[in-house]
Amino acid sequence: MTTYTVREAAAVSGVRRATIHKRIERGLYPNARKARRWWMIPASDIEDFERNGRDRADTSGMPEEMGTGEVAGAFGVGVWTVSRWCKSEALPARKIGRTWIIRREDLREFRRPRGGARRIRREEAKNDEH
Repeated sequence: MTTYTVREAAAVSGVRRATIHKRIERGLYPNARKARRWWMIPASDIEDFERNGRDRADTSGMPEEMGTGEVAGAFGVGVWTVSRWCKSEALPARKIGRTWIIRREDLREFRRPRGGARRIRREEAKNDEH
């Protein structure tokens, strides 16, 4: 059985080491074990995470409509990040006053944008130019 250290898992997954540590803390790699100072993560855990709903939120038990705070909690990101997704139309939502309202059906189909805020801003700038 192949196992990876946090550094190796980050290289394989294409994410930062801090992200791998967060996934371990959240139990997303259920068979990860600490061997002395190092975390050892089975390759099967990484493959399962990549294959099964990477970056999707569990919408079971959520209300029909929710605000950015509830969505942020489901994805483990900040409220401003969810607001940015709504503003860039990556996440379908409607705005009432200063509050974004997101429907549960829209959240089921939503996948987190990869690449962070800079990529979203670059895409917005390209759309503004055209």
